[in-house]
Amino acid sequence: TRKGEFRMTVRPQNPPVRSSEFRILRPGEDWKLPDALPSDFRPGAEAELTLSPSPASVLKDALDWLNSYPYGCLEQTTAAAFPFLSADTLSELRVIPEAMARTANRKMNDSAAKLLSMMLYNGSFSAWPGGTDGWNGASVFAAHFLCASGKWEDGPKKSCRMWLRKIADTPTLPRYERAYACYVLALMEDQAFLAGVARNLLAGKEND
Repeated sequence: TRKGEFRMTVRPQNPPVRSSEFRILRPGEDWKLPDALPSDFRPGAEAELTLSPSPASVLKDALDWLNSYPYGCLEQTTAAAFPFLSADTLSELRVIPEAMARTANRKMNDSAAKLLSMMLYNGSFSAWPGGTDGWNGASVFAAHFLCASGKWEDGPKKSCRMWLRKIADTPTLPRYERAYACYVLALMEDQAFLAGVARNLLAGKEND
């Protein structure tokens, strides 16, 4: 029998859990900090209290959360990427540190590259990388982000513009979807096309 000493790392069976609570106190309003952490927290768990005169203080934690957002379909990638557009402004206002803004900008570039990898031949986008079918609503959403970020070349932008024109000018599609396509085309400064289509859309009486 061999005897010896072995060191083993013992970890909790569940992944770390982070719980946050946000409160706005009105003038003259009181709030008492709980005396202890929730009973389901392990011994040794830490708590942090942040006080700020502005609700913007919670944005730092929100960006931290987005940095580790685990899901990656077209809609989820776009939704997670949009807040990164504000990183430079938040850094200038000293709401987040410069290092976090740089990380956010890298994540924005990565998100744009991932969205473009889901772009199809006709200018729409698939729900997942490698997909072959377009997803109209989320495709307009993705095009909106790419326009706002400026993270695409003329070729993909032109292809997507032609697809958005088709969406905006198809009367059988939902009116809200066509209106969103018109909005993104307006961001692309496609006034010549929108002059007639937008009038027809606004003249419609039905809502959906």
